Amino acid sequence: VPNQHESLRVWLRLLACSNLVEGRVRSRLREEFDITLPRFDVLAQLDAAARDDVHGLTMSELSRRLMVTNGNLTGLIERLAASERSYRELHAQAADATLVGDLEGNLADANEAAAALLGYTVDELRTMHASALFDPAHLAAVPPYQAELRERGELRSERPFRRQDGTLIDVEYSCRVLDDGRVHTTLRDVTERKRNEEQLRTNLGRM
Repeated sequence: VPNQHESLRVWLRLLACSNLVEGRVRSRLREEFDITLPRFDVLAQLDAAARDDVHGLTMSELSRRLMVTNGNLTGLIERLAASERSYRELHAQAADATLVGDLEGNLADANEAAAALLGYTVDELRTMHASALFDPAHLAAVPPYQAELRERGELRSERPFRRQDGTLIDVEYSCRVLDDGRVHTTLRDVTERKRNEEQLRTNLGRM
């Protein structure tokens, strides 16, 4: 009996520690990434399946991996799907030029505003690497701030971009790492603003 009591005390302490760790994980996921633990678990399993070259998971297989019932999983999947549909609608209708890619710079999506700004079709942009959009001379002098983006999860800067026809435009861009690992980037043409600023500096220099 004493051994059973000691085992029970150890088990209760482990349970308390487990609950404490889970609570901290839930809190940090919510505060730092705006995602719930169940949603993170689903996305993690889908990512793991993709890495294992598993093309799609059935609900039963996903339930088995997550050790939950199909009924509990269905509601979460429906909320994820609704969230993705809302994101895609906002992405397509956004007034600002928008690109979506990964942390390595590979583009996966773009909206019509980005296509109009850069002179490519949406389908062409989806096959490109972000570096192909930069002014080569400036890219050689100032490499992309990928390490900073990985560390901070967001980045705002300016850089000369090269359109498909070869013309250069000054672009202000803002990058943010989404909770599923995608990088969402908005682009704004600031060529006219930069030109006006330069003209103002020239005029002030003559005074």
